[in-house]
Amino acid sequence: MSAIVPGPFVPAELVLPDGSMVPLCLHGLSCEDCIVSGAVPEGSHELWVGAVGPFHFARDPQRDDRLRFTGPIHPAIVRHFNSVLAMDKA
Repeated sequence: MSAIVPGPFVPAELVLPDGSMVPLCLHGLSCEDCIVSGAVPEGSHELWVGAVGPFHFARDPQRDDRLRFTGPIHPAIVRHFNSVLAMDKA
């Protein structure tokens, strides 16, 4: 079961194999992974954060609310979105 994390979030979207998009809320982001609330449908394999992406990922086998990126996200992108989250908390 996914943990629901209250508070600020960054909008994200998952791309399904048929090309449809599923909205998702991102509550944590690092260069290697992210924490999400919302269901991650089976078969999804790309993530767009805001208008940036696609990022490819695999589900974390130990936590269903964590997605691990198959390659690191640039630190400047992570800093940008985490600063947005910090401003929302203020």
